[in-house]
Amino acid sequence: MTDGVKGDAVISTVYGNSSYNWSHSSEKPLNDSDYYFDALSIKLTEYDSVCLGDIWSDPYEHTAYSDYGDIEVWIRTEGSSSFTLFKTLSEVSEADVNLPENTVGYMIKHSSEFYASSINVSTNLHLRSSNRVLSLVRDDISAGLATLVKNKAEIRRTVDSETSTLKSDTPTNGWISAYELNIGSSTLYAAKDCSNTDGSVEINASTSSETVPAVISGWGYNSSGNLKLLNSGVFYDLLPAEFSVDRSTVFVRPRTDNRTTRNTDADNYNSQYKKTDKFSSGYYSVEFTDNWQNTGRTLMTVRVTVPDNVRATGVDVYYKMSTSYVNLCTNGLNQTNYVAFEDTTEGQGVPNSRNGLLSLIDKKYRSAFETVDSPFTAYAQAVTNCILPLTYEHGVRSVVKTEGVYKTNNETV
Repeated sequence: MTDGVKGDAVISTVYGNSSYNWSHSSEKPLNDSDYYFDALSIKLTEYDSVCLGDIWSDPYEHTAYSDYGDIEVWIRTEGSSSFTLFKTLSEVSEADVNLPENTVGYMIKHSSEFYASSINVSTNLHLRSSNRVLSLVRDDISAGLATLVKNKAEIRRTVDSETSTLKSDTPTNGWISAYELNIGSSTLYAAKDCSNTDGSVEINASTSSETVPAVISGWGYNSSGNLKLLNSGVFYDLLPAEFSVDRSTVFVRPRTDNRTTRNTDADNYNSQYKKTDKFSSGYYSVEFTDNWQNTGRTLMTVRVTVPDNVRATGVDVYYKMSTSYVNLCTNGLNQTNYVAFEDTTEGQGVPNSRNGLLSLIDKKYRSAFETVDSPFTAYAQAVTNCILPLTYEHGVRSVVKTEGVYKTNNETV
């Protein structure tokens, strides 16, 4: 059995309702850099038969696997035109084989002296996000057409030195496997949340300051149910007036689901910090720019790279921001602040929509955010929910007297 000769795997455009039409008219062969096989699942069954006079009995399974002949697994790697022996399986009926990286073809060889043999090979074909694949799929999407990925294999049998092809590439048989890509539509999201409970606020009477947790999120959603993976992204978080962030309070966690709403809030800061899937500090950086673009506010820029072993649809960045009592009394407890998230994943397609456009930003700051705007940028806003500490906590004594108090003081008894 041979699968993965150059030209076996193709992308085909589907017109109308012809999803299962095996026509080859619109096929575009995939290059070795466009796909790969990662594993094989092999099932071998050998059969015996008994001749009674001139009549052979119905075949029956031979279950002594030690009598089975070897199964040779040959592979073709990216850029090669020939197959090389990768592994030999001995005395087995079933086997799962993990293939090396960049395997683009395989060949299964088996010799048998039994009455009959049955061999079944299943595999996983993965499309890469190559520029060519993205371009071909994008063309179909733009034209409102569906896309098929087709793959074909060939089995050759040699008996008494005579070779025949059992199954081959023809448009009318079922040995061409096809999968219709379920592309759906993608949406880029950004979100920000500030603490909403008094219990999450930290009061520092000695410095007359207050610290509150916050979280900013950026992620992708695919309506097909397939995951829109994120490899890297940048947050541009314009902090509220006269707020600051301690770098040591910043940590990052991945999102791994496919949903349209954020999956956390700022009040979960402490519980989220205990999670074991936090990114190590080498996968993100935190920078601050005072008076960013003459806004009078500080911009916090967080650049995140997702580790190779993590399949993330987005990231959540948690941190704590602080300000003085004086600022809260001057500018208020509830200040609107803004964040932009840019998906910088290499080779991705432009999202079909963004949940939060530049128009969300207040006109006062919009021109500043125009400097980071792109088709891969989404925006969000949040309102701080700070609290005023009790007056005695910061050394101010307040005395309020009503009219009745003075009347009582002046009364002669």
